[in-house]
Amino acid sequence: MDVPRTHGPAASTVPHRGWNHATRFVVPSAFDVRSFRVGDTPVTDLTVRIASPTAATHDTDAVGQLVKPGVEEFFNRPVHHLPDSSRLHVTEERVTADQDPHPTVDIVGHDRFMDQRNRWPDAQPIA
Repeated sequence: MDVPRTHGPAASTVPHRGWNHATRFVVPSAFDVRSFRVGDTPVTDLTVRIASPTAATHDTDAVGQLVKPGVEEFFNRPVHHLPDSSRLHVTEERVTADQDPHPTVDIVGHDRFMDQRNRWPDAQPIA
């Protein structure tokens, strides 16, 4: 939808997308940050330690085989740069609940919704 511009140096039509009514969530989380160089390239690594307390009922190795390629595909393989010009790298590390995880993600069945705290064991990575 175009909205006429009635101010500024010349009246014109500017595109207007309207309101985005998508549901939003705030999910407190954390990560460890390390900065280093690979050759001449500055790199900032964000390591996320993820615990899955419901893992006893699911194959966490199979879940990890789906998570790691997704991290590579969406964060590490494309070259993302941070404001300080360093290259972003994300490392996913599976830990137990007593190892100070950043987020805790339950592995759940398809009878529950999947979100930042609940993941289906066979979920494919999505952007």
